[in-house]
Amino acid sequence: MKISHLSNSDIIGGAGIASYRIHKALLKKGHKSQLFVNSFHSGDFTVSHPINSLDKISALVKPKIVNPLKKLLVTNNKALHSLSILPSNWHKKLNNSNADIVHLHWVQNEMISIRDIGKIRKPVVMNMHDMWPFCGAEHLSFEKRWEEGYLKNNRPKNESGFDLNKYIWQLKKKYWKKPFYIVSPSKSMAQCVKKSALMKSWPCKVIPNCIDTTKWRPLNKSFSRKLLNLPDNKPILIFGTFNSNNQFHKGFE
Repeated sequence: MKISHLSNSDIIGGAGIASYRIHKALLKKGHKSQLFVNSFHSGDFTVSHPINSLDKISALVKPKIVNPLKKLLVTNNKALHSLSILPSNWHKKLNNSNADIVHLHWVQNEMISIRDIGKIRKPVVMNMHDMWPFCGAEHLSFEKRWEEGYLKNNRPKNESGFDLNKYIWQLKKKYWKKPFYIVSPSKSMAQCVKKSALMKSWPCKVIPNCIDTTKWRPLNKSFSRKLLNLPDNKPILIFGTFNSNNQFHKGFE
């Protein structure tokens, strides 16, 4: 099988790392996997990235072009907001490729627009690395607009200015006519997908992010604790995030 992955990064950020691991696991299984990124850090020859100057400049400049538009929205939600409105040629490249499946990961930073995603004619798998796919512009929402639809009468009272979230959600509803195959790494995110006004009827499967089981695998708990000089009779909590311990939703508190 031939799979083309799109991800903003390969090994920077949780979503980028997850996409890179999936790509490498598919190659190991004998599939023809291609990972296309804008932000290249792995040094891996199997990862495709901008090479010519025009593509490099485009990847750097496009996110900066839309940043002023985000200021039209005044909100207490400090989570990342992404527009994905600038055109790209990715849909043309993918449609003209020999890929059997297009796998979309974290493709914000204006890597590919909402409209261009809707123009992909190949079967599309979309990974839920956060809530953005079924929300408006926000990547995290404690409101229920994504359940009800982004209406005029359910806008949070702490928001003002241009209703950017409603606008972006309406773009998704307009251009994403054909359902994608949704992959959620957790049961909780899958439940959100099934409740969402945008994707509730779309096929959704829970598939945890893959890891290299030759390096990470279960061992006897008592043996492991002794090996790591940890107490054998106390519960142990392990917590980890990527550069986000100051963000409430990550759970550090």
